[in-house]
Amino acid sequence: MVRKFQKLDSLILIILLIFSVICVLTLHSATLNASSEFANSANKMAIFYALGLVVMLIVSFFDYKWILKLSPLIYLISTGLLAFVLISNKKINNSSGWISLPGGLSFQPAEFAKLAVVLILVAYLQKMNPADHHLRFFKHIIPLGLLTGVPFAFILMQPDLGNALALIVILVAVYWVANIRFLHFLIGFVITGVVIAGTYYWYDRNHDEIKAYLDQKQKGHWVQRIDAMFFPSKASKDDLYHVRNATIAIGSGQFLGEGYTKGDSVQNHFVPYPYADSVFAVIGEEFGFAGSSLLIFLFFLLIYRLMIIAIECFHSSGSYIAVGLIAMLIFQIFENIGMLVGMMPLTGITLPFISYGGTSLLINMLSMGLIMSIRIHNVDPNPGLTFASTDKSKSM
Repeated sequence: MVRKFQKLDSLILIILLIFSVICVLTLHSATLNASSEFANSANKMAIFYALGLVVMLIVSFFDYKWILKLSPLIYLISTGLLAFVLISNKKINNSSGWISLPGGLSFQPAEFAKLAVVLILVAYLQKMNPADHHLRFFKHIIPLGLLTGVPFAFILMQPDLGNALALIVILVAVYWVANIRFLHFLIGFVITGVVIAGTYYWYDRNHDEIKAYLDQKQKGHWVQRIDAMFFPSKASKDDLYHVRNATIAIGSGQFLGEGYTKGDSVQNHFVPYPYADSVFAVIGEEFGFAGSSLLIFLFFLLIYRLMIIAIECFHSSGSYIAVGLIAMLIFQIFENIGMLVGMMPLTGITLPFISYGGTSLLINMLSMGLIMSIRIHNVDPNPGLTFASTDKSKSM
């Protein structure tokens, strides 16, 4: 046990503790004048952080290979929960992806699904290890796509575009690290480009009909978000409100910010969801370019340490898990910040470790625990041989 404690990555622990302080302080400011429903967001997240640290430490002491054996069960439970939320119809921010829990709490299965998909993809690759060092189309690429496609469809139907896209990013990352043939990757890239271009053209030509249909299905906010990003000439002022005010808030912070709890846009409720989707706008306005840059630097530092663990792992399964979870984090960070400055479409995805959300935080902390486990249980199977002869080199 002492040896396991000694092998914990101290830098990652320090970064997570700094994130906890940033999260609680930012949420306190963001909800200073909020309704009673979110008035205690900062206190709740402090509790979730304490619980998350315990979960992370417990998971890190279990061998990740044992957890990987449970991946089929984890995947089935996750998929079942995703199907259940479509029936339960509990909506938060126009999404029905929530399950009510005692004590006024809610659980978001889409967050759990991202972790479940990473584990099932790696477990499948471990069982069906490619003998020729490349993924085969029918033996590997198609099954991995189907395993991702089922939860992707359920999450998209909630609708939750952000977490659905996160699954695609995870799949692509696993494809890449598992040594997909460049030709297959290129074909997939071209097909994706054609589909996106075709969809763009079709949407532009049939905008009014699509809007009327989605309004009828109570999904008109999809059109608002698409128009705000890709068709600003078709978007109303209300549709552009979120991005415009978030951008103004970030810009008004200038270099050092307007001061803690003194952000005009945030405190006067001009920025929607400052405790969740738009939490980066709070940091940008109150702590300026300096504060925003510090947060981004901490994210870079965290990802760097996680990548080092992935690279140094002697077993391909450990590297694949780490890469899948790293890809998940990178996408969420880029998408959340990008959507607030008009670089990415609004999807409602949270900023990892900072935004309000107990499910999101606990899953992220659990993910950190898994990667810590990879570091702790990283034992060279052939200590007398070179790195090139290890299990990792055989399957990559």
